[in-house]
Amino acid sequence: MQNKTTDYLLNQKVKILQPKTGYRAAIDAVFLAASVQKVKKTDHILDVGAGTGAVSLCLAHHYPQNKITGWEIQPDLLNLAKESALLNGFQNVSYLEKDIKTAPRAANKVLYDHIVTNPPYFENNPKRHADNPSRVILSFGASASFAKDPGKTNQIVMLNAQTSC
Repeated sequence: MQNKTTDYLLNQKVKILQPKTGYRAAIDAVFLAASVQKVKKTDHILDVGAGTGAVSLCLAHHYPQNKITGWEIQPDLLNLAKESALLNGFQNVSYLEKDIKTAPRAANKVLYDHIVTNPPYFENNPKRHADNPSRVILSFGASASFAKDPGKTNQIVMLNAQTSC
């Protein structure tokens, strides 16, 4: 992707590559990452709909001993997330091209202790966002079927703020 910027999160401790236009991470990604609590050293964290990696990059910085996986459906955003992980020197985060709607429920036998997602919260109007495909892909939810032990010590965090202008 040619039209990208290098931006910073966590008081410039984390670099993130983002498209100049379209999807761009905001403070909600930092808040979502900060809401992941009680992480044990062996816990595996899943970021569903990772986008450019804002949430998972913050998690990689906060939890360097843990394995973090980001799933993203859009190749351009996925590539930016991968580049950002390399740029930061994070070896504990990886990104996979996956769609939660079609991913096998066993997730290749890898189950997660914490699942986070920050789904889009703008209206589902493809005409309004026709110039930007990353804004047309909407409406997915985190699934507890990827958790190691649903209903016990796992954490599923979904941030879905509503805004109006």
